[in-house]
Amino acid sequence: MHDATFSSIDVWLDAALKGGAWSDALESTRRALGVEALALSIAFAGRSSETMTAPASAPDFAAATASGVVTRAVAGNSRGDAITLELSALGASPEAAAELKHAATAALRAVQVRAQMAALEANAALTLAAFDLLPFGVALVDAGLELKDHNLSFKTIVARADALVLRDRRLHCRSRNDHQALLRHVSEALSGAPAPDLLRVSRPGGERPYVLRPLGRPGSAKSHCLLLLLDPDRAPAADSAVWKAMFDLTACELIIAEGLVHGRRIHEIAAQRGVSVETVRTQSKRLYERLNVTSQAAATALLAQAAPFLAAVR
Repeated sequence: MHDATFSSIDVWLDAALKGGAWSDALESTRRALGVEALALSIAFAGRSSETMTAPASAPDFAAATASGVVTRAVAGNSRGDAITLELSALGASPEAAAELKHAATAALRAVQVRAQMAALEANAALTLAAFDLLPFGVALVDAGLELKDHNLSFKTIVARADALVLRDRRLHCRSRNDHQALLRHVSEALSGAPAPDLLRVSRPGGERPYVLRPLGRPGSAKSHCLLLLLDPDRAPAADSAVWKAMFDLTACELIIAEGLVHGRRIHEIAAQRGVSVETVRTQSKRLYERLNVTSQAAATALLAQAAPFLAAVR
């Protein structure tokens, strides 16, 4: 392969990885091949297509193709999910014509790489959105406790700065003993050892401790592990949409359900709604029937179990 084509491959892959404009890579390829003008056409099966020329003021390639003075090279296939790319050169020498196919293949691979990267970024965003719905903290850390990513619950807990703090993106326990224990637990998780015991992280003022568990891949050492962080202060999620979908509750029953999960008494729910206690009792009985339970305690427990998501998403 000609040295100019090697240079062209580098330019296309660089544009794919750095998000550069295809027009810059196209112009670089035109100069490397020594052609008068170059046109690029990219077709994404079933979605869209894009075209461009170098230089931007290049002549009409459709007319040039019809007159037979354009050299073309196509890279791709006929699969339904395929990307097909075409390079058309005006004024190509025999040597440039031979290299045009290699240039088209390099350009196609770069377009595919960018599409794959975009798909990975989209999948990562969806995964992060799902993690943000979890009622417990999830964080990705390395052996030195440098924070690589985290969900909304983890961010909320660390923002309290009562037991865990961030310094230069590194996680620290305020208690030195807890911090050393956390480092050991993370090291064990990264070494591929079986899951370590749960770690208590003490909080000031006698508050209930946080509970941490580093999660690695058993039998395989890795550079990062997950930290699962349980928050004892988190109230059960009151997600009326989940309750409505699961139990077909009415609007009044949803208000009662939310009150029960948050520990309110019947007379407090009645006062909040501005109705009598007897009205709330009657509606509560209908709520129990829908939930197939016979007591307030059983209803509260079932509703708390059936509300696994946080309402807020970043």
